[in-house]
Amino acid sequence: MEGEKDSKTRVLDRLEKAVLRVAEIEAPLARSEPPSGERGIVKQQTAEEALAKSESLLEAIVNSSPIPQFVIDKNHKILFWNKALEQLTGLGSSEMIGTDNHLRLFRCMERPCLVDLVVDADTEEIYRWYQSDVGKSALTDGAYEATDFLKFPGKGERWLHLTAALIRGLDGAVIGAAETIQDISEQASMLETLKRREHDLQMKSINLEEAYTALKVLLQRKEADRESLENSILTNVRQLISPFLDKLEDTRLADNQRLYLNIIRSSLEDIISPFITTIAALASQLTPMELKVASLIRAGKSTKEIAEILSVGAGTVETHRKSIRSKLGLNGRKVNLHSYLSSLT
Repeated sequence: MEGEKDSKTRVLDRLEKAVLRVAEIEAPLARSEPPSGERGIVKQQTAEEALAKSESLLEAIVNSSPIPQFVIDKNHKILFWNKALEQLTGLGSSEMIGTDNHLRLFRCMERPCLVDLVVDADTEEIYRWYQSDVGKSALTDGAYEATDFLKFPGKGERWLHLTAALIRGLDGAVIGAAETIQDISEQASMLETLKRREHDLQMKSINLEEAYTALKVLLQRKEADRESLENSILTNVRQLISPFLDKLEDTRLADNQRLYLNIIRSSLEDIISPFITTIAALASQLTPMELKVASLIRAGKSTKEIAEILSVGAGTVETHRKSIRSKLGLNGRKVNLHSYLSSLT
């Protein structure tokens, strides 16, 4: 893109120099008296030949440029219309030179052509019509650049980057303006594709965030349901089954019956022990005194320290320890009670 801008700048510079050369030759011709004598006629012919050569040079510069461009005079009439522009618009130079047909060709957005506003030096109108689409050229003094979207007959719609610059004579007066036209439809299409993809990615990101949030809520709800179910099972076993097992144990049972009872109790403890993973679950299974003892064990207190804190005997504390182990399903397992209680959250 920078190389293309440099190329456009060089074209405009060469064009301006050629126009100045033409103006330099035309000025004496315009001021001179009609030739008299053979020497005067020869001088006039020489000047006219030089003018013709300069005009040919100017036309060659314009036509040899790969960048579409045209030149207008201060009356908005087309002076040059190069071959690259013929290919872009489908209109030949013979149809355009000497006319102001560019006003209709380039007015598809119902606003004046940039080159016409520049040749009139109407800065206020430039910004009024083109607004954020226009700005001063960073490479060419006094030039303006703009982006326009136009539809050419038989050529379809095109995004164009326009650069319009004034052309001045030797005395500094404006004698016309030149406009270069760069077809940026491909770049605009790529940019639009990138914007569309960016929008799609943003939407996918939003959808993923929403899905993640919904999944997180679902998992939290599932975890809450699981905890509720576990607490319900614990409560039912402790309140609805264990009391009857205790009463059954106090009756006269045969040895095999007592063995079966112990197996049932042990199996129940194995079932519910994985559910006791939180302090809240623990609290629902212990008596108030057992809960105090468990809290002190979890805090790393010894049996003697707990007895002193609770003002009870050490034997009472040991009884509570055994009861806590039993309710937690730790009997017969090589599990340290302090370590187990510390693992609860």
